Amino acid sequence: MPQTTPPQKPIVGIFFGAVLLLVGIAVPSHSTTPYVLKKTCECPRLSNDPACGRILDKCKELGFVFGGSGMGIGLLNQCFDPVVCGCDPTVGKTGPTLHGRPIAVPVSQADINACGASAEQPQNASTSDRINTAAEVSAQVSILHGGDEELAWAARARLASPDPSARDALHDSYLLLLDDPDLNVKESAILACGELHLSEGVLKIRGIFKSMPDGRSLANNDSHLGNEYRDVVNAAADTLAALGDTESMPELLDRRKFGAMKKFGHIALPYLITQARSSDRSKRRNALEAISRMEDDASTPDLILLLKDSDPKIKDSAVSALVRKKDDKRLSAVEAVYNELDSWGQIDFVSAACGQKGSAYAIPLAKEFIKNSHDADRRAHMVSAVACKGDPATIQFLEDSLKHGDAKTRDEAACQLTGFTHKAYPHSRFRINWCGFKMF
Repeated sequence: MPQTTPPQKPIVGIFFGAVLLLVGIAVPSHSTTPYVLKKTCECPRLSNDPACGRILDKCKELGFVFGGSGMGIGLLNQCFDPVVCGCDPTVGKTGPTLHGRPIAVPVSQADINACGASAEQPQNASTSDRINTAAEVSAQVSILHGGDEELAWAARARLASPDPSARDALHDSYLLLLDDPDLNVKESAILACGELHLSEGVLKIRGIFKSMPDGRSLANNDSHLGNEYRDVVNAAADTLAALGDTESMPELLDRRKFGAMKKFGHIALPYLITQARSSDRSKRRNALEAISRMEDDASTPDLILLLKDSDPKIKDSAVSALVRKKDDKRLSAVEAVYNELDSWGQIDFVSAACGQKGSAYAIPLAKEFIKNSHDADRRAHMVSAVACKGDPATIQFLEDSLKHGDAKTRDEAACQLTGFTHKAYPHSRFRINWCGFKMF
């Protein structure tokens, strides 16, 4: 979804009435606020119980609004969900917060209990109920064509519901939504297809991804439109990966969608290794970066085999991937070939080992590296790698590094010490601003 928070609409009744039509909920007369509860943190899904309406009214009185999560005033994420379920999906389990600060919502425990109990829907809805609800949702899809960003959010929540009736409805409407000219609606449909694993949409989503600009070329002239294009492209990339569309991997890699490539896991590795040996510099660079981000357990055996690869760049990418995830098996595999790694691989290993095995293990390796390395930048990186915690051994190592003959090594040690102790240490003039940043 677009990251910018949508402006509040002046005609609140019209907007909420439209959402009511979309989700098919009758809200009590004392509350004009419909809502779609997300299946997150075991929160309830849908309810029109008066107790829920009273909670929503109290949230609105305190300043919470629908679609305001980006500003910390989300009606559902920051108020309703935490009150009813004790959970804010954006930050984990917590109480209600307004602009990030805890706030008391004056509602009774009886209303909380009643709302939570009423909102739990049965999983085995009757066939007739499912057909009726599906027909209603299918008939109301046209509401989305107004291009209202908030309606698009509501649509996605409704269409991605675990409710079987919503799944039935989506089968009738998602192709129409994928073709919608409104970019927000299109993005909602793409994400819903991925969340519901609807592979019927793969061809259209692949076509959207290939034909749509990523937004960068538009950002200078219209940053909002550029962001919308970017969000649709990213949603399409993630959904293609979620649906296991391996035919889209070349395009995903060319457009540097590394997060999507990572979702393929070990399935993508043979293709990535082939591309990493390509004579095309861009393909090679992208493939190496994608390999370095592989974290799934199934890819571990293949990544370990790459530690013996004759190409040092591929070996480095495998090291980066193996140490990226805290896993004893992965770390031990890299440790076994530590002396065969190039300097960047050794730096990556020491950084990971410092966090998993402790500074007592990492510091001797760092000292040996700094003693033998002739590259000032890599020595400085090693100093940074071993500074994983501010324990006495690390502080002593950094203070010893202040005496090194190379200015960059001393500068990095000074910066790390500044971060741990919040004291000023002598450093070269060109590093002062960066060290000051670390201090705070």
